Amino acid sequence: MKTKMVLCSIAAGVMASASLFAGPAAPGDAGGAGCGGACLAATQPATQPVGTLSDTDNAALVYMREEEKLAHDVYVALAKKFPLKPFQNIPRSEKQHQSAVAGLMMRYDVPDPVSEMPDGKFATDAMQKLYDHLVEKGSASEIAALQVGAEIEELDIKDLRTRAEATDQADLKAVFAALETASGHHLHAFMRNLQVRNATYAAQHLSQPEFDMLLTPPAPAPASDAVPSPRARPGRHGQGKAP
Repeated sequence: MKTKMVLCSIAAGVMASASLFAGPAAPGDAGGAGCGGACLAATQPATQPVGTLSDTDNAALVYMREEEKLAHDVYVALAKKFPLKPFQNIPRSEKQHQSAVAGLMMRYDVPDPVSEMPDGKFATDAMQKLYDHLVEKGSASEIAALQVGAEIEELDIKDLRTRAEATDQADLKAVFAALETASGHHLHAFMRNLQVRNATYAAQHLSQPEFDMLLTPPAPAPASDAVPSPRARPGRHGQGKAP
């Protein structure tokens, strides 16, 4: 039963993130993109045998559980002042991210220190202070609020990467990688909203080249991998002609 609940929580969390339309988007942008292989990866951990977590793994789950709550709670607080689309849409996804990490905690019987805490309240002084700081910083203006959103997603990506690299547990690696992909979609949404307001955001937690890579669209598939167009048909002499 625990295994099935973890599977559902993880898959729902990542797929919800990937389907967000967090406008306003830049011209030609159709909204949130699919998460590709990360969605598939996110359905795999529950099929893995339950191992033994190290103290580092335990701490990683507790920390990421609280950090996903931080993202949700800051966005909810900022939405009350600036009812922008990202602050309306993304908190639903962050709630699912919390459930994904909480599902792993349940799988390994790791106590959840924030399960009963209301929005804006945290188990650690460090996370409480960070929440208070980010809400105050983001409350200055729409631009400041969107920049705080970008900063939270950047921080989340950095922390997920660090903890994925530090664990040998396949299920933790899969969940952290899937959540990183989802955070990348959120980051794109915040950056698009800043762009249409003639504003930007500079990296605070990753190096600027690492941050820029997150915003680089994937390269197009090589011509050899392209699917032939059904509109092109060979003519009588082997030449293509339009239908």
